[in-house]
Amino acid sequence: MSASLTTVSDGITRMLKGMRQREKALQSHLNRNVLEQYRAIQRRRWMTENASEGQPWLALNPGYALRKKRQFAAYPGAGTKKLIATNKLFKSVIGPGEGFRKIVTPRSLLLSTTVEYAPHVNEVRSFTEYSRQSIAEIRNGVAQFIFKGILKQTAEIL
Repeated sequence: MSASLTTVSDGITRMLKGMRQREKALQSHLNRNVLEQYRAIQRRRWMTENASEGQPWLALNPGYALRKKRQFAAYPGAGTKKLIATNKLFKSVIGPGEGFRKIVTPRSLLLSTTVEYAPHVNEVRSFTEYSRQSIAEIRNGVAQFIFKGILKQTAEIL
């Protein structure tokens, strides 16, 4: 007597193959979609003075705040927003701008700024910590990309 196997359905194999193909395309998704999500989160942060990400940034000295309104009225935030004066730090964090650095690998997106005073500013008014909502927004976008169409195929198989 011999044993034989018959393939009834190869749905799981197709599902895993689909996930692997999506994973291979992840680099372009990170470079386009996740980067844009990051930029939107950062723009909201800077325009709400971090209230969108949690604790609002510390207030400016009243004298400097008044001078800033006059001196930087032509910049984003019209001189009223913290951390936006010459626009150098703002653009280097959000990109594109001088000091903005981006490395995209098949599985990661690394963003940084080379503006020399950025670490000192970040200590007082953090722009590198994210709310649970922002982290979930990015994670959900990546998960939807990887599983796109796969969950529907799985439901059809079952």
